[in-house]
Amino acid sequence: MTNLKGLTYNLEEGKIIKTKLDPKQIIYEKKSEHITIAKIPMPDVREGSVIDFEYEIISDFLFNLQEWYFQKHLPVMYSEYRVAIPECFFYKPATFGYLGLGHETSSLPRTVRLTYIQKAEGVGVTEGRYEHEEKYQDKVSTFYASEVPAFKPERFLRAQKNYLSRIAFELEGTRFPDSGYKAYSSSWKDVLIFCPKGVSMERDK
Repeated sequence: MTNLKGLTYNLEEGKIIKTKLDPKQIIYEKKSEHITIAKIPMPDVREGSVIDFEYEIISDFLFNLQEWYFQKHLPVMYSEYRVAIPECFFYKPATFGYLGLGHETSSLPRTVRLTYIQKAEGVGVTEGRYEHEEKYQDKVSTFYASEVPAFKPERFLRAQKNYLSRIAFELEGTRFPDSGYKAYSSSWKDVLIFCPKGVSMERDK
């Protein structure tokens, strides 16, 4: 998690007062080898405050595009999830909860620079370094919801988080340059090949 930013808005005598989150106040708690919890002490929070925060997640877990909760135990004025997926990856989105989500799609041109290094092996072979630019498209999807009511837990409701409105993604397959389509999500066993050692992919019970 990087670029975590936050603002608290308060209305004082008809004026909107903004208070920025001090990054030094963020507490990071390591729960396991693969999970770290960030505790965000939003500044100047009081009754009637509006809090706004954003962050970026960088992950090499191809099987796990981060799910996003649009609904929480507090009312949410606006929540947006924007994801840009390289055209060689195919993910299947799944929505949960009763909220109707807004959805927009677009594409974004990208360029990646690839570097090839040839090591010297054998007589008459010299080392070489080659660079190549590859152009591709990002498939951009934006999901959003406005004026989301707070989730009200019921007394006999089990696994309450499963009823919150959210979106999740499952890796269906890949199609890299000069290769055909390869499916991964025909079964959970197929998806598990992307899991780092020690990570479980069990479904919620």
